[in-house]
Amino acid sequence: FWVNPNKKSVTLNLKDERGKKILREMLGSADVFLENFSPGAIDRLGFSYEEVRKIKPDIIYIHTSGYGQDGPYRDMKAFDGLIQAEAGIMEMTGPPESPAKMAHSICDGVTGLFVALGAMMALRQRDRTGEGQELDVSMFDCMVSMQGYFHFHYFLHGAKPSRVGVGHHFLAPYGAYPAKGGKLIGVACGNENTWRLFAEVLGHPEWVDDPRFATNADRHANKDALLEQVLPILATKEREEWRQTFLKAGVPCGAVNDLGEVCDHPQAAHREIFPEVEGEYGSLRMCRFPVKFSEMTPRLEHPPGLSAHTEEMLEALGYTPADVADLRRDGVI
Repeated sequence: FWVNPNKKSVTLNLKDERGKKILREMLGSADVFLENFSPGAIDRLGFSYEEVRKIKPDIIYIHTSGYGQDGPYRDMKAFDGLIQAEAGIMEMTGPPESPAKMAHSICDGVTGLFVALGAMMALRQRDRTGEGQELDVSMFDCMVSMQGYFHFHYFLHGAKPSRVGVGHHFLAPYGAYPAKGGKLIGVACGNENTWRLFAEVLGHPEWVDDPRFATNADRHANKDALLEQVLPILATKEREEWRQTFLKAGVPCGAVNDLGEVCDHPQAAHREIFPEVEGEYGSLRMCRFPVKFSEMTPRLEHPPGLSAHTEEMLEALGYTPADVADLRRDGVI
């Protein structure tokens, strides 16, 4: 339901020549060919870029792998957590005492976005030139690129980010703090004006004149002393009360929600992020495509069962029901 909505499912045994023949026939009308086998495996099956472009010269051919199609790590196996580790994400994530893995399979998702973006860029280039091309997308490359400004801090100053938990490497106060009842409220004072508003809301406008907290650099250097002042006050009111108070005052804030709170979130309801979708599995709430368009509504359909559209695809290619039965009997489909 996460990765397969709106798709058609066809299964082929590519170790059988008949399966290869069917794939070659499908390629005749394809715009994009995407594979995520280990590097070299698709070539051994007979579907290298050079072979595929003989069938469809303007094909957009995309490899997706852990470390790319070349380099010393080319043949290393990749899982999401391993890429988080190797790309440096894990080392800079979590509390000071221990690295942490991000709960979600972020590397898989981010890599998929870059695959889609790369495909659209290549298709746009094809519109101009009429030529296809080969793309090499690496999970490692994608996640290294997501580290943003940290590269430049290292290249310019040799600086490596420390782990700050839910805090910030350069701003204070910035983090998630317990309100009354234990639920966490996130606060982000990104500039001096926000800090002034925050201090006023907490009833201590004099903090802005305290030399320990006068500038962001001062506050960050003295963040432990700052939190000694802030935390007892935040513990006096419920999270939602603080959220409303900060909202009215113009202080950036947000609740630290669990999954249930996100799924039932009033903003999610207003934006219809989880519509009810009728389909093969009944009526289910699904997560829609997160971009809203003014002139179209992206499809949202239940994912198909494995091989659900194989017969449909074969019939479109001219195979008879008897042909399909033979292929199924022989394990080709």
